[in-house]
Amino acid sequence: MAQFTGTITNSFRAEGGVNIVVKGIEDDRVIVAPTGPIFDFDKKVTGKTLTFTMAPSSGTTEEPRKVKVEVKNGSEKVTTTPTHWEVEITGSSSPTEISVTIFIEY
Repeated sequence: MAQFTGTITNSFRAEGGVNIVVKGIEDDRVIVAPTGPIFDFDKKVTGKTLTFTMAPSSGTTEEPRKVKVEVKNGSEKVTTTPTHWEVEITGSSSPTEISVTIFIEY
């Protein structure tokens, strides 16, 4: 069993009202921008991999939207689809610390 702790931050400051739905960590969790942009989590999983998706309420992940993932004690893989991001974190030791930021790059 592996433990993953971290924060997902919705930094869509320039796009007020764009929310992010996170699936796969807890029940579908909504991160509201800019009034409640942070979601802290502590998740235990069987195996060494945590997988979750993040979908913006605007329905698109097109440029200039970006996802930045920093992992301590592990590695990450982010796959972008037209409607959501798929994040896969593999821990090398427990706990694995994660910082995810969703932002707009100009």
